[in-house]
Amino acid sequence: MEDSRFDRIARLFSASAPRRQTIGALALSALAAALPGMVDGKERMTQGTKSQNGAKLNRFGCLNVGHRCKHASQCCSGRCKGKQGNRRCKAHDTGGCKALEGLCGKAGVPCTTSTGKDGDCATTTGNAGFCQDGGGCEVCTRDRDCQISGNNPTGACIVCSSCAGGTACVFA
Repeated sequence: MEDSRFDRIARLFSASAPRRQTIGALALSALAAALPGMVDGKERMTQGTKSQNGAKLNRFGCLNVGHRCKHASQCCSGRCKGKQGNRRCKAHDTGGCKALEGLCGKAGVPCTTSTGKDGDCATTTGNAGFCQDGGGCEVCTRDRDCQISGNNPTGACIVCSSCAGGTACVFA
């Protein structure tokens, strides 16, 4: 950066703080932006990075249904099933719903939940169909987030563009 340009920027910030504080704050800001870590108390999304077994993580930092997994914690659904060496992330409580069937917040495709109630289809963050009976906007990335917060084993984290955070916790 040119000396005169730097001095101009420093003068802008120095009206309320000494030059050393301003330089320190600018350096810290640049360092924080360059390092991976936390954003608003949540881990940054890791879309495109690879898991331990080489599968691509989705934008929520977990594996979609159908991808190979070693541990349930790798899957957005929290379920890794199959024989050793051929385990895959599995969906739960689909009620016959398919991924991308039904839109959150709008009249969707009707289904019957695993608890026998009438519901609507939704799509989970793990790209699986899910038959939901209700829930609400909540920031989540994995089904486990909703199962813990709602104290309900049928919980799922769905993609919901009508929610401020883009996700919602719903239950079967």
